[in-house]
Amino acid sequence: MTRQELLANIPLFESLTPEDLDALARRIEDAQYNDGDVIFQQGDEGSSLFLIDDGAVEISYGEGKGRVVLATLFPGQYFGELSLFDRAPRSATATATKASRLMRLDRDDVAAGGLVRAGPRPDVDDGARVAERGEDPLGDPRILAAEARVAVADRVVARFHGRIVSAS
Repeated sequence: MTRQELLANIPLFESLTPEDLDALARRIEDAQYNDGDVIFQQGDEGSSLFLIDDGAVEISYGEGKGRVVLATLFPGQYFGELSLFDRAPRSATATATKASRLMRLDRDDVAAGGLVRAGPRPDVDDGARVAERGEDPLGDPRILAAEARVAVADRVVARFHGRIVSAS
């Protein structure tokens, strides 16, 4: 699969023109990871989206006995996309589960292409404030923070594609 095809499979970029996809693809950096290498740690500052060209990556939350595997991702899949919009720390850890070839796209590269604004976004800031207040009916602010980031990402993608989604 070409870089342009990989990018076009990401909902955020699916409506870009072939020229925009080409420009974005030129900004991608290749990265190699060995089995067991941590790509990023929960709590790290995030600013990059990763696409899996070859290999496998495990996304997990927590540490030690409280560690939960959220997903295992394979070629053609991507992760870290929320970091293109928010300034929040990484909500999970990404670890290569075998030798992996990834492609990294940084927030600044996306912003330089005029595709995403690099500065703070009101919708992201609103989600972060809700998460910080801890208004979780289940009583676990970590769950609220993750849910708020997903809701914000849904709203950002919908706005990017010109569709307005009402909060429910």
